[in-house]
Amino acid sequence: KGHGKLAPHRAFLEELVAQDGDITLPELAGSLYAATGVVAHSASIGRFLCKLGYTYKKSRWSPPSGCAPV
Repeated sequence: KGHGKLAPHRAFLEELVAQDGDITLPELAGSLYAATGVVAHSASIGRFLCKLGYTYKKSRWSPPSGCAPV
């Protein structure tokens, strides 16, 4: 979904969330910058993950319903 600057990094972001469900949006933004040099605001990453079907409940990012864990 989408063609924004985060779309090419979807797999990377999903992998980070799968490794640590408690990761914060600023940590995701920092990891994305460190690994790829792409600067993205944490709110943009949050919107991107929500569009992919991820939900934020309590203190964890949860994968979309019906998705097998990676």
